[in-house]
Amino acid sequence: SPTPIASILTYHLGIIPTQRFLICVIVAMFATSLLSIAFASRLMFAAARDEHFIAAPLFRKISSRKVPANASIAVVIIEIIAFVFAGGLAALFAATVVLLYLAYLITVVNFARASHLLPPAQNFSLGKWGRPIAIVAALWLIAAIGILTVPKDFNLAAFAAGGVVAFGLLQS
Repeated sequence: SPTPIASILTYHLGIIPTQRFLICVIVAMFATSLLSIAFASRLMFAAARDEHFIAAPLFRKISSRKVPANASIAVVIIEIIAFVFAGGLAALFAATVVLLYLAYLITVVNFARASHLLPPAQNFSLGKWGRPIAIVAALWLIAAIGILTVPKDFNLAAFAAGGVVAFGLLQS
């Protein structure tokens, strides 16, 4: 079946509950997409406003409705291009998860490297277990990133995530 979840739900619940559920899923995905566009355009605007983005004068402009329209349009165009060339939503969703895990990995590694420079914790501390737990967390995140990028079916996610990282590195 091209849509196994819908087939399973229809088999167990019937057509009407399945259709209602799928409508809720579509609405949730649409809302999430709008939220992601708003977040990305605000982030692009903020970086442009602070002169940390290419074509900053273009992307820091605000429309008469007090909206960063140029940044919003750029984000929509980038998302459409990514959707067309990434082979669909699956690669984009996987790339998003890879990038989140990468952000967590960077945070864990930086914390482990610089935890001795931080002031002593007031309320909670892992004590001598802090470093081993950070190492296990980093290994876990590396494994998760590997699971989401190494298999042949997820190679597009790896390329999409790599493209985002490369673009970010060009900005610094």
